[in-house]
Parts: sequence; structure tokens; C-alpha cells
Amino acid sequence: MVVNLIKCLICNEEIKNNSICNQCDNSNLAVFEKNKILYKGKKYNRRTWYLFLTSYTKIGKEEIIAKHTRENISYAYLYDIFIGNSQKYTFLGLLLPSIVFFVIAWINIIVGSIILNNNDFIVDGSVYNMKYFFYFLGVLYFLFFVITFYLWAIKKQKCYLAKVRGQTRYVHITKEKYCVIIKTFETLKNKDE
Repeated sequence: MVVNLIKCLICNEEIKNNSICNQCDNSNLAVFEKNKILYKGKKYNRRTWYLFLTSYTKIGKEEIIAKHTRENISYAYLYDIFIGNSQKYTFLGLLLPSIVFFVIAWINIIVGSIILNNNDFIVDGSVYNMKYFFYFLGVLYFLFFVITFYLWAIKKQKCYLAKVRGQTRYVHITKEKYCVIIKTFETLKNKDE
């Protein structure tokens, strides 16, 4: 038997075997199944759930409040969703591309050096042209690696998934803006309690 998690998004409490929250008498509960979320009769996957809860384009105290007054969702829950969103999509938008670029760069450099040493498997064309082409690709991908690694490791940029002008985008923010967002959520969480 699959046990679904039922959660009240107003008071951020887990509900056990009930269709109404005991603390706030809310009947619009979120049901978390394996990879789906059912809320107000609509099914969401994780990605669309993140988009539903972080669909504001300007992040500020007024925007966070204005977006979610209709839904009346707890700021503690929104904070948890924003943290999860930024961690997941920082990994997918900055760290993973950095690793992939590094691996592709070294593969191209190694293939270029193998072609120079073992030129008997190339039938037509210049061995040196192939070697320089692979070296060029290796340097280009290494440059991409340096840029993405710099943004992630040195500048401490973060990413989160949001709708911007109707399109789903990775939104890149600086460390300072991320800290402002976290402080804003902290003050709203304290006010919410």
C-alpha cells in the first residue's frame, strides 16, 4: 500500500488520515504522491510545482506577498520550496554543465594527441588538421568549463527555475541577491508564526 503525504500549505503541517487540517480548518490540502502533487484538483509534477510556487519574476518582499495572498500559502513552505528549487537548479544549471564541459575538453585533447601518435587509422585528410581541430574543441570546452566553474565556485551564483515573461527559464542570481531573498523569507516566516 502506497502512503501519500498530505500537507496543509497554510500552516505547513502534515495531515494524517483526514481531509481537513486540524489547526486551520483548511480543506485545500496538497497530496504528495510518488512524483506528483495534487492541489485543488490539479496534478503537478515537481517541475511545474516549482514553477507554480516561484512564478514571480521580481523577487522582493512585496512580490512574494502579492503572489501568494490568493493562495494563502505558508511562507515557511515557500522558503523550503525556494531552497530546494535553487539547490536543484544550481546543480543542473551551473555545476553539471561545468563538469560536462571539463570532461568533453579532456576527451577532445586526448583524442587529438592519439590522432597525432597513431595516424594510421585516418584514411583521407591531414592528420595535423584533425589534431588542431580536436585541440581547438578541447580549448573551447575548457573555456566554457572555466566560465561556468567561475560563476559557481568563485562568484557563488545560484539558479532557480521560474517563469519569466511566460517562458520557463533558469534565473541566475548573485550571492548578494540570494542572501536578500533568504532574509526576506526569514522575516516573512517569523511574521507568519
